[in-house]
Amino acid sequence: MQFHTGNTGTVRSLNYQDSTAYEQLQSTSYTTCVRQEKGYCKIGWKQSADNQDTFKMGRASGTYTSLNGKGCDPSGQADYVVIPNGSDGGQYNQNCKAPPNSVTPSADRYCGGTLTCITGSTTPAEVISNIRPFILGVFSNDAETTTINNRGFKLEYRQISC
Repeated sequence: MQFHTGNTGTVRSLNYQDSTAYEQLQSTSYTTCVRQEKGYCKIGWKQSADNQDTFKMGRASGTYTSLNGKGCDPSGQADYVVIPNGSDGGQYNQNCKAPPNSVTPSADRYCGGTLTCITGSTTPAEVISNIRPFILGVFSNDAETTTINNRGFKLEYRQISC
């Protein structure tokens, strides 16, 4: 549904605005693709530093903790993004953490109020994928109301050289 080029850029969910007066679109399932540039083998995703609300996928109002993996929704019906084989790129000793707080080398699903592969964190961190083609999957359910407070996302990407 979306296609981006360049070794850096910004990706927004459909209907995302730098305003809090709206909700993300309901019942979506699409993929954003980033063309792999010559000499680049990985891609890093991080939420925009514009403000604290640039990643709001399935979270309660005022809650900024991250979720990932099966923690996004055990029934698989919540809002989340997919970063295939996402990890912290070795930045932390514990790699990723998923419910019930178990250490994993990577995670695919990301939701909550902060983008990071550490569950329960309120500190944004870059999530790196080595899977090609470079894609970002986006899924939203049919429960997008003002009480849910889902805004979608504004993410920045950078391709990482081989």
